Amino acid sequence: MHVQTRLFMPMLWVTLTASCALSGSLVFERLDQYVASYFKEFADFSDEQKRQIETFTADYQNLFASQQLPKIKSVFIALKSLDRENPKPSVLVAYRYGHSLLRTTNEFFEMRFVLLAKTLSDEQIQQIEQTFIGAEADRANAREKDTRPFAERVEDRYIKGFKRIGLKLNEKQRQIVRHSTNDMHQLAPAWRIAQKNWVDALIALLLKRHELGFDEALITHLRAQQTLGGVEFQEKMRANQDQTVNVIAQIFAQGSDKQITAFVKKLDFYVGVIDRILARRQIQLDDGLAR
Repeated sequence: MHVQTRLFMPMLWVTLTASCALSGSLVFERLDQYVASYFKEFADFSDEQKRQIETFTADYQNLFASQQLPKIKSVFIALKSLDRENPKPSVLVAYRYGHSLLRTTNEFFEMRFVLLAKTLSDEQIQQIEQTFIGAEADRANAREKDTRPFAERVEDRYIKGFKRIGLKLNEKQRQIVRHSTNDMHQLAPAWRIAQKNWVDALIALLLKRHELGFDEALITHLRAQQTLGGVEFQEKMRANQDQTVNVIAQIFAQGSDKQITAFVKKLDFYVGVIDRILARRQIQLDDGLAR
């Protein structure tokens, strides 16, 4: 079962929603079904619980379409005018929007997770725990098979990430990435420990779902994902994030005319997809009002 331990962290919802949105309007319209099916893998939910999941995934899809897609479109349009002499401000705008979207998503799901948690049985909580354990075992097997050095794995992530926005990295840009890894903190082992501790505490908390103060305790625990690992870990993570922004800015600064043209073309494609999604939803809204 390929479920990430971050399912209770809305990053999953943000990633899946954005990916579906940019894949095409028809794919996005089925997003709630994809996400609901994914979530239902965590336990053997009852029919009523499944309807609850389907409702809040559909609600989030609608919220994302009406409130976030226009903002994403604006970010893309702004990126088309990226200043290659000084690209960092544009990169920071996009980066900060991503954090803002994550925070908004957190707020949307918190109480909905609380309400669902209160309906869980002890058996379902055990199933959720086993799902987390199985997911970590899958990732451990994948890590064991991937024997590449840290720098090579980071470089591969950059190559794939920029490929999705139409930009194929040249050797000079790859060197920028490889050099940057010398200043990056390798946080994966500490992150896995922090995640395991968070999951263990989550399971213990879910077993107290009928106790007084559970709502506030679960919301606090969900928010604690943003500060996992302690102060030193968070400082290192922020340093890595700053380094990532700098590397992305340097890559754009070194971009050729051909690369930037391909990047703008990909942004135009994404803007077109967003326009089609919004137009389709407006038609559906108009049809609903006309009935």
